[in-house]
Order: sequence, then C-alpha cells, then structure tokens
Amino acid sequence: RPHRLDLTRTPNPHVSFGDGPHVCLGAHFARLQLRVLHEEALRLLPVCALAGPPRRLVSNFVNGIKSLPLEPAGP
Repeated sequence: RPHRLDLTRTPNPHVSFGDGPHVCLGAHFARLQLRVLHEEALRLLPVCALAGPPRRLVSNFVNGIKSLPLEPAGP
C-alpha cells in the first residue's frame, strides 16, 4: 500500500530527505537548523584538534564521518 501513510509501519528504517519530486518539504529548514547549530557550536566550544584519524561512514547513499576523535588544541 505505497500511497498510504502509516507512521507505525515496522520495520521503518527510512530517514532520508528524499530527492527530486519526493524531496521532504522540511529538508531546507532542517539544513538551515544544522548550519546554525554548527556555527554556534564553533563559536561557543573550545578550539579542538584531531586526536586520531576520522572514520568514514560506509554507505552507497550518504557521504559522512562515523567518528571524529577530538581533543583540546594547544595551550
């Protein structure tokens, strides 16, 4: 039943914003919220440096980082 919205569907692992004609209406707002969050975190948190190599997320659809070890930078 592809045309029925069922929020209780299980399993439901899909968490994408979609693309093309199926793009989520809130995708642009969510991206704006994330950009503001990152800008404020950079402004408020102490300066950090890498404490080890980043681990990439292995996916055919998402380009991302799985872990990014950090430590306080210098004196």
